[in-house]
Amino acid sequence: MQLVQVTTPVPYDEVTSRLYALLGPLNSADVLLGATSVADLQARVGAVLGSSGFMHFIEFDHGAWHQLFYSTPTPRFKIYVIGNPFIAETMVQYDLRAGYNVPPRLMILEDGNGTKIVHHLLSSVIDMSGPASLMTAAMVLDAKFEAVVNNITAAL
Repeated sequence: MQLVQVTTPVPYDEVTSRLYALLGPLNSADVLLGATSVADLQARVGAVLGSSGFMHFIEFDHGAWHQLFYSTPTPRFKIYVIGNPFIAETMVQYDLRAGYNVPPRLMILEDGNGTKIVHHLLSSVIDMSGPASLMTAAMVLDAKFEAVVNNITAAL
């Protein structure tokens, strides 16, 4: 399992703002409920897909509850669960266990000098004992995820 950490001088609020601009609306997973066909699923996903090709499934504001334990301000940090069921299917079709690691998570952490982005390299957490196509699909997801990280951390 490979943990990726990217540090940027870009302020936390700017990084999170950029991420929101790339994703569809929060709690997009609700659109998956009730889909009756692949075409229906495509239409539903297409309606909430962000320009990054990812949906915004859910986020956890760990910084909010963490702050309650301290009398002085603590760094903000959130976990974002983002994904795309059609990208996930490119892996799950080869091994259902791949679904354990998709959709992927991204952590944005306020740092005294800017912001840190933390995530697992997807190809490092998928069991690659299956067909080579599974590794190829995981590496495609790695590249798409890296593009999001590069976009939100680019210098001002």
